[in-house]
Formats: sequence, C-alpha cells, structure tokens
Amino acid sequence: MNLDNDSMIKQYLLGELTEEGQQQIEERLLRDGDYFEHLQLCEDELVDEYVRGGLPPDEQRRFDNHFLSTPERHEKLRFARALRRYVSAAVEAEPATTARSARSQLLSASLRGRLPVMAYSLAAALLLVLGGTWVIFRNWQLQNELAQIRSQQSAGLRSERELQRQLQEQRAGYMELVKELQHEKDQRAMLERKASSSITSNPDQLRAPIISLVLTPGLLRGEETTKKALVPSGATLIRLELHFPANDYRSWRATLHNAEGAELSRQSLLKARSAGGGGIVVMDLPAEAIPGGDYYVKLSGTAGSGEFEDIGKYYFRVTKK
Repeated sequence: MNLDNDSMIKQYLLGELTEEGQQQIEERLLRDGDYFEHLQLCEDELVDEYVRGGLPPDEQRRFDNHFLSTPERHEKLRFARALRRYVSAAVEAEPATTARSARSQLLSASLRGRLPVMAYSLAAALLLVLGGTWVIFRNWQLQNELAQIRSQQSAGLRSERELQRQLQEQRAGYMELVKELQHEKDQRAMLERKASSSITSNPDQLRAPIISLVLTPGLLRGEETTKKALVPSGATLIRLELHFPANDYRSWRATLHNAEGAELSRQSLLKARSAGGGGIVVMDLPAEAIPGGDYYVKLSGTAGSGEFEDIGKYYFRVTKK
C-alpha cells in the first residue's frame, strides 16, 4: 500500500480505507511530521473541492457523514466557504468598477498608465491579508490538534499507571494469602504432631469419639444458650459445624480465639456445603490442644478478590472430664 499517494490519503479522509489501511496511515502520522503536514494539505484541498462542488455525489456523502465528524473540520469548512464568498463578491464587483472607470477614459495617458500599478497593489494587499488570515487559522488548528494528541498520550499514561497500581495491589494480596496459608500449615503440622504423640502414648485414643458441636452466629458469651462441649479424656477431635446464611462467598476463613480475644488457631481456604438455604463450614480442632474454657470462632468469607469480610462470631464453652 502506497501511503504517499494523494488518492490513498483522500480515501483515508473520507473513511473509504479498510481498518488495516487506516491503522497504517495513523501510525505513519504519529512518527512522521512531514507526512502529517502533507495530510493537512490534502485535507485543505478536499475542503476546497467540496466548497467548489467538485466532489462526486458518493464522495460528497462520505464528506458529510465521515469527514465532518470533528468540530475542527466544521470550522475549516466554514472558513473556506467564507473565503470563497469574499472572493466571489470581489469578482462580481469588478464589472461595476470597470463601468465607472469608463467615464475617466479621457484622462491623460500618464494617468491611465498608473491604474494597472494601483490594481496590482490592491490585489497584492488582498492576497497578503487573506494569506495572513489563513496562516493564523492553520496555526490555531495545528496547535489544537497537537494539544489533543498530547491529551490522549497523557490519558494513556494515567491508564497504564492505574493498571500497574492494581497489579501491585493484587500481588500484595496474593503474597499475604500465601503467607497466611503457610502460617496455617505450620499450625496444622504442630497440632498433628501433638495429636500423633498423644495417640502413640495412648493407643486407646484411636477408638475415642469425635465431639461435634453445631454453632450459629449471634449468641453472646455467657448466655444460657451458649453451646457447651463436654470433652472426655479419650476424645481426639472437636468438630465445630459453623452455620451461616446464604451469600456469594467462594472461600472461608475461621479463626479460634480464647475469652480474652487472643488468636489460637487459623484455618483458611475452607469450603462450605449447602444446608437449609444457607451453608456450613467445618473446623476441626485437636481436643488435646483445647483446654477447658470459653472460646469463640470468627468466620470470614471472600468472593475471590483476596479481601475477607466478617460473617459472624460463634461462642462455645469446652468442659473437660
């Protein structure tokens, strides 16, 4: 594709090129200042041809529908029309001036010899005024287009910085999640070692029961309705079933706290099962690691963004036999 062809540039201005052709010309405009100036000249010629009525009907429709899609091009067309009306008015006034000057044909030959010089001087002055006005208009137009290009580049830079900021936040959230998961694994390993050591020293614990406790959020510590877990000496596991209402969370986190609020254990990336219009999250705790006393579990959920939202607190009391 010959991008320097004036016919090709005209097709671009009228929106007749394919998307690939338009992209090639626009890339050339961004990196080639001379090509941008040449396109401006072609644009001026297209406007003049439209004002003279020299465009075919199909190109005239494309000029109206596509080319005149920006306020700057409307302003250029308005200026071109005004200039053409001014020139036409000057041409129409010329015969009247000639008729008036016929009455002075009896003047001396020396005076007649000065009239052409005066006419040329007036014509030169007119061209100078029109040319100066056109230069001022073109300079304003180019400054406006340059400001638009700079504004677009600035907006693109701001968008890139915003994407980088979001990416850094996501990375920080991911690293925090990895750190939290590692902490949970370390706690699980420690509790499992304690449970394994206890089972090794007392094999009868393999047949010991699992103490299950069904908990719902909202009950305050110390109420008569607080759930109580009676844990016999041979129990190995306390299983807490945490019920919650329906929500859109995809992953859950449960943290165990003592009566003073200190965190004792944390389990993340928990899954839930549906139950009665809501759901249940199960938290298993080694019985040996939980002495008698008051506790509560704080349940949180995340929809996948990495930020957890609190669902509720579940209070219970452990009593050892």
